[in-house]
Amino acid sequence: MAGFREALKEGYSHALQIDADGQHDTGDIPGFLDASRTDPDALICGVPVYDETVPRSRLVGRYATHLWV
Repeated sequence: MAGFREALKEGYSHALQIDADGQHDTGDIPGFLDASRTDPDALICGVPVYDETVPRSRLVGRYATHLWV
């Protein structure tokens, strides 16, 4: 939240939040940026996909998160 407040204070119109635990595919970032340019007033959100294409590291990390919570 502090980072978002600082970005706003510095005049940025957008911010991208991504976890540092490897659960997000950074290759998706350009799509988020394109979506924000197409509709600059929108809140752009991702949708998790947990099918057979999910990298094992993400699947294990997600499972571990559920155990801890």
